Order: sequence, then C-alpha cells, then structure tokens
Amino acid sequence: MPDSDQARTPDAPERVDEVTRALSDLSRLLDAEEELVRVLQRGVDQATWAIPSADLVSVTVVRDDRAETIAANDERVRAIDSQQYAVGEGPYLEAASSGETIRANVERAAARWPRFARVARAAGVASFLSSPLIIADKFAGSLNLYSRADRDAGPPPLRVAA
Repeated sequence: MPDSDQARTPDAPERVDEVTRALSDLSRLLDAEEELVRVLQRGVDQATWAIPSADLVSVTVVRDDRAETIAANDERVRAIDSQQYAVGEGPYLEAASSGETIRANVERAAARWPRFARVARAAGVASFLSSPLIIADKFAGSLNLYSRADRDAGPPPLRVAA
C-alpha cells in the first residue's frame, strides 16, 4: 500500500513549481500595485499643491464591486470615504460608476446623500468635486477634491489624464 502522503500528492515537484510560479506572479502583482499606490499618492500630493481650493484630496478605486481609498492627503478624507463605502452611495461612487464629474456644495448634496453630507460637514467640508478615473483599464475610481469654502458648484474644474 502506498504512503498516504504520496497518494495525495503524486506530482509534488510539479505542484511546488506551480506554487512557486503563483507566488512569483503574486509578487509582481503586488509590486505593480504598490507602484500604482505611489503614483496615485504623488498625484494627490500634486493636486493638493496645485489647486489652492482643494483642502482635502483622495483617490477612490473600485474593484470587484468594492471601493477603497488608495491615496489621500489627510485622515479626515478617509472618514468621509468610509461613510460612502459603508452605505454604498455618495459622489465618489457615483463618479466612478457613471463616468460623470460630480460637483456640488455639501448643503445641496445633503438631499441626495444625507449621511455623506453629515460626515463631510463634520470634517469642515463645504464643497466638493469627484472626477472619474480609469486606471490602467483595470479599475474604475475617482479623484475627490474637497474645499472648506462654499463654492456652490464645488472647486474649480479639473482635467484628469489617465
């Protein structure tokens, strides 16, 4: 009677090779994702510097129907983002799914997204702009700018090249 371990894994060397290849592929994927995060964080930093009315900036990425903040210039943004993700609605998610830029002041947004507006107001946000992003044809997302100033229509328009 064959050894039970050998019976379960007669091609153990091939499986080790498969696992090694899979781990190598995963490592390359993680390296690529880490680079993407660094690039997006640099973009957030540049937007913060280049757009005086953008007090808070973040990038939302949606993948596998799950949204996450991949880059931000302030922890307050992550709290606003988390609220949208928790309730499944808000300007970031709409910009990412519709491909349309969403601009408004928080007071006007309260009728459509009351929980988002409450959290944004608590963070000192008066107006916002969420612009859709397509990242490497793999992820949908949005660039999110917040202003403490009530600009009625939100911060100034922004063109994003993907």
